[in-house]
Amino acid sequence: MAIRIRRDVSTLKPWDDALLWYAKAVTEMKARLVADPTSWRYQAAIHDYVPGRDPNANPSDRLPPIAEQKKFWRQCQHFSWFFLPWHRWYLLYFEQIVAATIVDLGGPADWALPYWNYSGKQPDARKLPPAFIAPQLPNGSPNDLFVANPGRRFGNNGQPVGSEIAVSLDCLKERTFEPTPMDLGVGGPKTGRNHDISGDVGTLENTPHGSMHGAVGGYMGFFNTAGLDPIFWLHHCNIDRLWVEWRSRDTRHVDPVDSAWLDTISFSFHDSTGTERTHTSGEAVDTTKLGYEYDVTPHPAPSFGPVVTKELEMAAERVPEMVGASDAPTPLNTVPTTARVEVSTPTGPGLEKAALAGDDAVPQRVFLRIENVTGEGHPRSYSVYVNDIFAGIIPLFGVTEATRATEKHGGGGLNYRLDVTGVVAQLESTGNLIPETLRVTFVPDEEHVAADAKAFDVQKAQGESATPFQVGRVSVFVA
Repeated sequence: MAIRIRRDVSTLKPWDDALLWYAKAVTEMKARLVADPTSWRYQAAIHDYVPGRDPNANPSDRLPPIAEQKKFWRQCQHFSWFFLPWHRWYLLYFEQIVAATIVDLGGPADWALPYWNYSGKQPDARKLPPAFIAPQLPNGSPNDLFVANPGRRFGNNGQPVGSEIAVSLDCLKERTFEPTPMDLGVGGPKTGRNHDISGDVGTLENTPHGSMHGAVGGYMGFFNTAGLDPIFWLHHCNIDRLWVEWRSRDTRHVDPVDSAWLDTISFSFHDSTGTERTHTSGEAVDTTKLGYEYDVTPHPAPSFGPVVTKELEMAAERVPEMVGASDAPTPLNTVPTTARVEVSTPTGPGLEKAALAGDDAVPQRVFLRIENVTGEGHPRSYSVYVNDIFAGIIPLFGVTEATRATEKHGGGGLNYRLDVTGVVAQLESTGNLIPETLRVTFVPDEEHVAADAKAFDVQKAQGESATPFQVGRVSVFVA
């Protein structure tokens, strides 16, 4: 099997052949009927499709049969440990379809999807690649990599997309794939199939995945339109690459071995010939077996953190104890808002500590849980501060879908968990901690606020409402 090499788009010339052929393939795929599995709109609908909110709807459309839609459309896995493997398969078959289209157009046989490394060291890393903001191809014909959508915020003007916080790679420090009482988990919580069902957000899905969806804006801001933006595929290619990098960072960074993740649930796609293909998560773990690699393969780094011992493993299973919670919802506005949490002294598990050789090698941990985040509208990102010290970010990509009640769920919104152990230690060291009260402040991304007027215009055009965002509860846990 020939191995395709996925390259960093920042290392390519503005109109490298890989980008020029991608643009030509997108044009060809857009010309295909929506019921064709190899068409642009069909591929986007695999991620999500909401009748009545399709910006490309046409009276002449003939959608696939309902049974086919139920099997192949609206299948994206979010807020789940299937987030990474499902999107890997999705990317793989999209890449195959684009590659076959390029060959049919007379292009090279080794085309591979580039990735957008917005967390890279290059000065322009956070800018949309030039090929995605040029209205025309080099020959003067329309460029279908360009999305003329006012909700796309500043990216089309050649400005950086998102903030430095939005492209943080702190997720790569996570010790486990799925969350434990003491680890946030890089891959997301254990679930069954989980399409637009409310739940907890894994650290990689949170940032930079969700934060950059919201930062780009426009089609990228919603499940049902994200796949219509050509940059979506380069964004998710980078998220897939970060999964590879996380695995290489530490020998303890391993994927789940639970059968419920490996092979109990399968997902179906179409290949470049329109043939149905079905796969499990366990089949997705080795990219070389799938026929691709990334141009820069991370070298394994030395293991970090304390050596895993019986005591440490026992400490990791400590059950966190809630020691305080806000007593009313907190609105998320275009200006900072604050929730106050009255904190009590732990009385149960929160008092327990594991000591190794007489030293507190596993100190008490403190977590902030931000629950039932709801609202409908273009997602913003919020920086979270505890008593004026930065604690993390909560991007609201997916909040609209998680808020809407359906036959599958009651619209409970999104949940986030932030490790604020270091924040609390810093507060204690500077004498700024008020033991009885924590102020949790949500500060909107300035870029989001400045572009909200345009974003809401897009929502209105797409039939989206603008139900105010809010946090249902903020709680504090210690373990």
